[in-house]
Amino acid sequence: MRVACSRFHVCGITDRDGKSDVETAKPKMRKHSLPKTMFLLIICLFFSLVSATAQEDENDGLSLTPDDSREKEYIFSVAWSPDGEKVATGGINHVVRIWDASNNQIVHTLREHDAEVLSLAWSPDGTRIASGGADGKIIIWDASSTQILTSIRLVAVEPILSAVTSVSWSPDSTRIAAAGERRLVRIFDANTGQELPSFQDHIAPVRTVAWSPDGDYLAAGSWDETISIWSVTKEHLVFSIFAENSYGINSVSWSPSGNQIASGSSDCQVRIWDPFTGQLLSQLQGHTGTVWSLTWNPDGTQLASASSDGTIRIWNTSSLQQISRINVGIAVYAVAWSPAGTRIAYGNADGNLEIETVSESTDDPDVTVSKPGKCE
Repeated sequence: MRVACSRFHVCGITDRDGKSDVETAKPKMRKHSLPKTMFLLIICLFFSLVSATAQEDENDGLSLTPDDSREKEYIFSVAWSPDGEKVATGGINHVVRIWDASNNQIVHTLREHDAEVLSLAWSPDGTRIASGGADGKIIIWDASSTQILTSIRLVAVEPILSAVTSVSWSPDSTRIAAAGERRLVRIFDANTGQELPSFQDHIAPVRTVAWSPDGDYLAAGSWDETISIWSVTKEHLVFSIFAENSYGINSVSWSPSGNQIASGSSDCQVRIWDPFTGQLLSQLQGHTGTVWSLTWNPDGTQLASASSDGTIRIWNTSSLQQISRINVGIAVYAVAWSPAGTRIAYGNADGNLEIETVSESTDDPDVTVSKPGKCE
């Protein structure tokens, strides 16, 4: 048996046949402990999700509300229907809205969450929508009738730890993975709501989770600066990637082929990794604020990133150049590529959906992959 680590402290445990075996030993990087300053930083980041302040509402529930919420209705999550005809959004107003993608008109408003809707995912078969909220609820909606099919309430010792910051459907639409509650990646049967075996390896809250295209793996990003890759079928940790100096992972997204994974972090960086070796393949610089959301186009040739710097940047994944930029003018927390790969959906500060056609125009030709830098 051997332990192999990369320069980014990526550790995997393999036997002589190259097979992962985490049941007999732990990845080497788990021996490290966060220094006090990093621990405090993580706590601060956790309590300031999307520049938010924790408040209690009349029912003593948790409310994650941006400082200027009286004037703005931030959208925190965006999801396309598989047929590309509708878009679901969730945000600060506690509701899920379904929009007609052809005219940007609201066709349904779904009310059940008691706090901000932080995450959304449309099932691959197009029949259901999963929403996760700061109230600790995962709600599965019938996409046609908009009726509630299943409601799951996460319970934690500390109320803020029950917030659901990310939900992801398995490719066969039978299971849902959720992140944000404590340090776990939790999996549920999408039909019954029954909790299945969960995964735990992080030492700070898990911010984001994504299912691989083949359904065999889960990727989870945490504010402990690591990305864990789990084998769902074998129920063990394959790799733990330590993205040093990233100040926390906010978004992970698999490429359509499943051979790459992108991460967005609080150091303004977009990184692309080999999920099975942990090798850092590229690092894309250009954002000057926290990167909150990532989305690949259907053929994997382009990657879009949304940031608190008020821009959405589109990168060519072969040349590693920024080929287009959408100037929103205010922090963007969610972006999603249409199933056809021709349009980008995101939310603006007044709670409205924006859909823009993607065009390749290199407005910043000097923005390319370069050495790591600091956020301004």
